[in-house]
Amino acid sequence: MYGQSDEYLDSPLSHQDIQLIDERNIGAQDKHYLRLLAHCLFTLKAIANSVDCIDSKALPQQENCLQWLIEKKGFKKEEYFVAVFLEQLDIASKQLDVLGKHYSVSPLELSLSQLIDFVEKEGSEQTS
Repeated sequence: MYGQSDEYLDSPLSHQDIQLIDERNIGAQDKHYLRLLAHCLFTLKAIANSVDCIDSKALPQQENCLQWLIEKKGFKKEEYFVAVFLEQLDIASKQLDVLGKHYSVSPLELSLSQLIDFVEKEGSEQTS
């Protein structure tokens, strides 16, 4: 799944994924949040599929994420980037865990359409 983008080298989001998000009738901030959350979801799925995770439906542990960044992506000397990236994945994992409970699925079983649906509903509830 990682590296599937038509325009962005090594992005987990395809051109179609980005277009689907951009076509939504939501604010720019919500679109940005949605792209970040989708990027994290697809990255976490890639990590779970490529390293030895005990439960393939559970979110990868930070050690698995670090292993993936070093072994699969070669970020050995990028200590600051790795620390920030792992922190952001951790924050996204918590948000995906909440969404998974909302949809009664494991976080890694969430789809882009469920993320879009949730963000659209949240945005419409805030403007009501």
